[in-house]
Amino acid sequence: MDPTVDKHLAELYPAHLDTVRRRFDEALAACELDAVVIGAGVEIYFFCDDQTYPYKPNPHLLQWLPLTRHPESCLVYTPGERAKLIIYQPDDFWHAPPELPGAPWAEHFDIEVSETTDGMRDAIGKALGRTAFLGDPAQWARTPGNPPTKPPWKLPPESQVNPPALLNHLHYYRPYKTPYEIECIRLATQLSVPAHRAAEAAFRAGGSEYDIWHAFLGSCRQTPTQLPYPAIVARNRNGAVLHYQHYGHSADTPHSLLIDAACAVNGYASDITRSYSHSDPEFADLIERVNEAQQAMAAEVRPGQPFAELHDFAHQSIAHVLSDAGLVNGNPENYVERGITAAFFPHGLGHFLGIQVHEVGGSFADRTGTEIERPARYPNLRLVRTLETGQVLTIEPGLYFIDSLLTKLKDGPHGKDVNWNTVDHLHKFGGIRIEDNVVVTESGMENLTRAAFATG
Repeated sequence: MDPTVDKHLAELYPAHLDTVRRRFDEALAACELDAVVIGAGVEIYFFCDDQTYPYKPNPHLLQWLPLTRHPESCLVYTPGERAKLIIYQPDDFWHAPPELPGAPWAEHFDIEVSETTDGMRDAIGKALGRTAFLGDPAQWARTPGNPPTKPPWKLPPESQVNPPALLNHLHYYRPYKTPYEIECIRLATQLSVPAHRAAEAAFRAGGSEYDIWHAFLGSCRQTPTQLPYPAIVARNRNGAVLHYQHYGHSADTPHSLLIDAACAVNGYASDITRSYSHSDPEFADLIERVNEAQQAMAAEVRPGQPFAELHDFAHQSIAHVLSDAGLVNGNPENYVERGITAAFFPHGLGHFLGIQVHEVGGSFADRTGTEIERPARYPNLRLVRTLETGQVLTIEPGLYFIDSLLTKLKDGPHGKDVNWNTVDHLHKFGGIRIEDNVVVTESGMENLTRAAFATG
């Protein structure tokens, strides 16, 4: 099972599980449902092949406990009763069978092991009445195993697969983290920091993106599939691609590195980005300006702060960075309204963080899933809720030299305000992003990432 357990996590887990049960009790009652079956998910096979894509467990199950390597398994929960885990453990000498949960998880569940598809059918078939089945519909559309040739499971007649009302109710509460969840994210952040330091060292030694990526993996000792998201390792101009997805082998002249990479603990993600200049003092100065602005943005995190206003503050801060660095002329107070900052900072300031890197519920006004209206200037913001105690989010401003956006700016009415000679010099560095994980506390915020870098 490979979960991370220490004494503090074990102490925090029972209260966390009580919170999860209460949330499911409330959601099931509101949706007039009697029980829920949460599937772990399935392995998805390549077309015309007997190999699978990397397995990703259902986040709704991970909230109960870290079943991270248990495809086809499921959890059955009826309010007022002890939750049951059904672990699919076929007799298969081709693959290592999934391990059963150990302490502190096992003592809180009734555990059944099924070696056959018939056993899984019988165990799930005991769910009576109005039952919700959550997870990849493929798990309920066929029997477990390879190849999936038998008929689909026959679900109870009153059952519903992924009912939207139930999902909305559960997703509304996901941003509110229990102390156990915050501790998992804290540990994931701490695990990531030495790996970031190893990656920086590989970059400064002249390593390729591939070399830098392997330095990160070697330090954190997690496999690529265990990481919460595919690491972004972008040297030089590749830093201008926001979700750059390759690991180039070229070790051409190093100018810059943008690395967005992190670890997970018990299914909970961290999310960290750092940017480096190899030897150019002007780009190093620009990184430090963005870094100082990022810390000022993080300092504004507090309960009652509408995130859309914080995002607007971020654009105003980037406007002053552009002005102070000599990239744009004129009054920086007008840069946001004129669309200049959007050309250099085209993405959202951050997102909720948790079981999923982009945690759900970031735009919900209530438990029914009512969407909060996004600001007209920022119609694509992922997070627009007002911040509240116990939420965990990222603060990740950026400043990039993206050709398509700069071309539009240059050809537009405000292109004359940009110092294009400075832009041309900085173009080869691609871009900058600084990203921290912060917890909203009763009095403000706690920056998990800065604390980890200070001690790790």
